[in-house]
Amino acid sequence: MDSLFTYRDEIEGKVGIGRLPNELQSILDDISKEYYNIVPDKNASTYHTWYDDMPYSIKSKVEQIQKNDFWNKLCDGSEKCVKISANEMDELYYSNPKNNLDKINLYGASGNYVIHRDNVWFNFPGINFYRVIIGLTNGNNNIITYFNNLDIGHKINSGDYIVFNFDKTTHQVIKEKNYITPRILLKLHFLISENNNYSKKYLNFVKNFYLNYEFITRYVMETGTDPETYFEFF
Repeated sequence: MDSLFTYRDEIEGKVGIGRLPNELQSILDDISKEYYNIVPDKNASTYHTWYDDMPYSIKSKVEQIQKNDFWNKLCDGSEKCVKISANEMDELYYSNPKNNLDKINLYGASGNYVIHRDNVWFNFPGINFYRVIIGLTNGNNNIITYFNNLDIGHKINSGDYIVFNFDKTTHQVIKEKNYITPRILLKLHFLISENNNYSKKYLNFVKNFYLNYEFITRYVMETGTDPETYFEFF
């Protein structure tokens, strides 16, 4: 079985950069068109729609991407691998970062623009948790998803994907030039046990750890992005 990882590092984990199969492109295009129409404020920095909250017409198309056999490549060739979708964390994401990011205060989701890892609090040996980011729009020649300690980056456009370890991979989003570059992204999440050394009960326990962590950070992100009240700033 092929792997979709293009970089491997003992500390940073596995990272993949590539393109989805051509037969999925029309689905991505449909999702992008439908989702753009429901973004209420195109001038906002961000707008999220979580998987459980998606309209059925969009959700059914997202499921076709989530369930595609392409993601079996996350097992990296292991025949004993167990792959679990953490679709409760999946989301559609409208991103429209402001200009002069280096000169403004950063709140909420703007933390993506500083060097960070998505989880710094815990990890489970023998289990890898992956975040996949898929581009749904074109015209991005400005916004780079950059993996600092690997010195690699990519400007995500429609049909592109990047995948990285949620716990290990250091990264940031860099805006090269001061002009507006809105993007629509689809984020997917998978728990991978390559050697299947764990019970299903334990794997579900681990998955719920990640879900609870995400729900907390999700609240902080939503409340603190483009803050106006004292509480939102706090």
